[in-house]
Order: sequence, then structure tokens, then C-alpha cells
Amino acid sequence: MFDLGGLAGVDAACRTRLVWPRGAEVLWYIGALGAPAALFTTERGEVASTFYACGTSFTKFVVSRIGLPQTIALMPLVQTGGVLPRIEELAGKPMDALRIEWAESIGAR
Repeated sequence: MFDLGGLAGVDAACRTRLVWPRGAEVLWYIGALGAPAALFTTERGEVASTFYACGTSFTKFVVSRIGLPQTIALMPLVQTGGVLPRIEELAGKPMDALRIEWAESIGAR
């Protein structure tokens, strides 16, 4: 996180890293449940920096849309699988639309 320039740098880091060879693979997991399988293998180095930069960028985007208190209140829903529907409810749009807005907001293709 700190080598990205803090929260101010995560959008640019994500945008840059999404064009790396495995960026498209990582993108599929942003705004979704789960993580790339490669995170748990010897291929971790190929996806981790992109996944964490983009995950942080997307979380920052969600906070900007629904607010910090509502985002914090999502934490218990992570274990029950209710987090994504609740984000959609609070944001008033489906996750696919949020993901597109986020990508456009950081200048990602």
C-alpha cells in the first residue's frame, strides 16, 4: 500500500498494472467474491500487486459511493455472502455497473 503512494496512488497503480500480462485475469475478481488462484501458488508475484492495488482502488470507489459507515457495516456480511447484494442496494445499481463506473473513474480500459 505504501509503495503505491497511499490511497492517492492506488488508482494510478491499478490502471498501470491492469495492462500487465495477467491484468485481465485479475480484473475479473475486482468487485466480486474470491481471489485469483495464483495468489496461493508460486505465481503469486504475477498477480498479487495488481489484485491488491485494484482491490484497494475499488474499495475506495465503493466508499465514495455509499459512505464509510455503510462500508464498515458490510464487514459482517462478508462471511454470509450478503456483501455484494448490500453494496448494490446501497449504491442503487448492479455490481457490473459499479465496476464499469469504477474502471472509467480510474481511466482503465
